[in-house]
Amino acid sequence: MTGSVSGGAIAVMILNVIICFGIPLGLMVWLVLKKKATMRPVLTGMLVFFVFQMLLRIPLMQNVLMGMEWFQEMTHNIWLYGIFLALTAGLFEEVGRFVGYKVLMKRQQAWWDGFAFGVGHGGLEAILITGTTYVNNLILAVFINTGGFEAYASALPPEAAQMIYQQMVGTPATVFLMAGVERIFAMAIQIALSILVLECVRRRNLLLLVLAIALHTLVDAPAVILINGYGVNIYLVEALLGLVAALACVYIWQSRRSFLGRDGSASSMGQNPPAGYMPPTPYVPSQGEGTDNPN
Repeated sequence: MTGSVSGGAIAVMILNVIICFGIPLGLMVWLVLKKKATMRPVLTGMLVFFVFQMLLRIPLMQNVLMGMEWFQEMTHNIWLYGIFLALTAGLFEEVGRFVGYKVLMKRQQAWWDGFAFGVGHGGLEAILITGTTYVNNLILAVFINTGGFEAYASALPPEAAQMIYQQMVGTPATVFLMAGVERIFAMAIQIALSILVLECVRRRNLLLLVLAIALHTLVDAPAVILINGYGVNIYLVEALLGLVAALACVYIWQSRRSFLGRDGSASSMGQNPPAGYMPPTPYVPSQGEGTDNPN
């Protein structure tokens, strides 16, 4: 095998690791030091993602559904497959948020608690899904550029080793960069969805949970369908995701004002509405909220 991983690609890999680990951890520290937050909402968000995605949904998809004939047939229809992947991600994650708020955060339902929940949920997703991948990619890049890849490849089937090598050497740095950019967008969307589900719990309105699941599906499905079914340029797909993330940020800001309007102190960390609180006026979230790449 000849060729090496470019310096630009390695620099982007390092940047992706910084994004995936640094932004979530930085936000957590900021919440604790600047906003005097407790770690309970952050840890609850992390726990919900780990349990409902990593322990339940992903093993179910890989170990159970992949062996079923109907599922294998569905993979040949990119529309059905993309929608199914997105819908299951929405169901597991949004129901998980709902359970987290109802069971573990009964008395911590201020706006900042929803924000912190989203930081924990989206942060652990960034670390486990993309951050660890790019730590591994960096190690592979070092092996390739220092001549150690042959020893690593000897433990793999030749076809797999060749594919890994070609991907590492042939992928442009800008394509690698999209992984880090996507995590930034996804974190904003995860925070918005966490606040939306918190609205559902506070208002006791399950239609908002249905809305969160639908929005999650609408955000995730196009990426699978457009890239895998139609070969749409990854930069265009990420631009669309960036637009959704911008709308999510608008919703995050507007929802903070809404919490203040309904409960004057509820947007401050540690000052939550009393048990059984029901907001006096209805609130309908703006359109366009959505979420994460399912991987």
